[in-house]
Amino acid sequence: MVDVWLPVYNARTTLATTLDSLLRQSYSAFRIIAVDDGSTDGSSDILAAFAKRDSRVVVESCEHCGLVPALQACAARSEAPFVARADADDIYLRHRLAMQIARAQATDAPALVGTGVRQFPQKLIGAGMRLYTAWVNNLASPEAHRRDRLIECPIVHSTFFFRREAYDAVGGYRETSGPEDFDLLLRFVEAGEQLASVPDILTLWRLDEQSLQRTDPRYAAEGFLQTKLDHLQRLGLQGDRDLVIWGQTHAGKWLAREIQGSGRTVACFVDLDSRKIGRHAYGIPVVDARAYVPDVGRFHINMVRHADARVFFRNALTAVGLVEWEDFVVMQ
Repeated sequence: MVDVWLPVYNARTTLATTLDSLLRQSYSAFRIIAVDDGSTDGSSDILAAFAKRDSRVVVESCEHCGLVPALQACAARSEAPFVARADADDIYLRHRLAMQIARAQATDAPALVGTGVRQFPQKLIGAGMRLYTAWVNNLASPEAHRRDRLIECPIVHSTFFFRREAYDAVGGYRETSGPEDFDLLLRFVEAGEQLASVPDILTLWRLDEQSLQRTDPRYAAEGFLQTKLDHLQRLGLQGDRDLVIWGQTHAGKWLAREIQGSGRTVACFVDLDSRKIGRHAYGIPVVDARAYVPDVGRFHINMVRHADARVFFRNALTAVGLVEWEDFVVMQ
């Protein structure tokens, strides 16, 4: 049995299409727990009509309180051992639930399973979103999901499919200064749980200029960076070691400020840009990546987003015997 958690807020133009796609799933042992988060555009009427037509649609209503409280309301009504997330503007292909529950029940029993995605409409797909989608769709193994989990959120939220007991064990969705889905995913990993994905494109991810991802500051760059840093701090990987930041980028400088603000030491920035090498930022020297010999007594973080920089970083550190997720991480 699967419960589909569907928070709804002013989704009148897309909600019926989403509900139709869910009700046409080839796996039929599910309920849709829809929480109307104080919609004012007629979404509640659409939900009521679907609930009258199909008993698998269960509707709750509340005053507008935001996504996380709406998800928590879904959880309060939910009893199934497996949970699928859905957004009220995406489209779910026919075998999504069947393939995800099969993957979740495999011998490695991942706590969280995603799917491949395709974005639409075409006019709203920018270069960054294309890169992110291609990256997500190419994470082919649980090892890749775990290793690369700080580059971006490695599973798209509206494709989440998780074991309810694992969700409860890590404390469920919660309000933070960053994205709630990324925070939940990282806490699954901290609890020793496995991440996985069905590589097939089973979710059509609708982009919207007014979506939370584009308008809510929790989904801005600093919200993601704070979520990543919180994860590292909870893991305690740095210990009492000084930090080395690869890339005197905007994100790298943000990280340096946060680390120094907590009383820890950033030994240096490592960079390839000749305009930065030999200078200081926040009192921290910038050294040449081509000449830098990684110090095995320090903890290293890559903050350069380019894929080639990640390869350079990993090669340089593994060459001196450092181990990823023990001595260094790729955070961008």
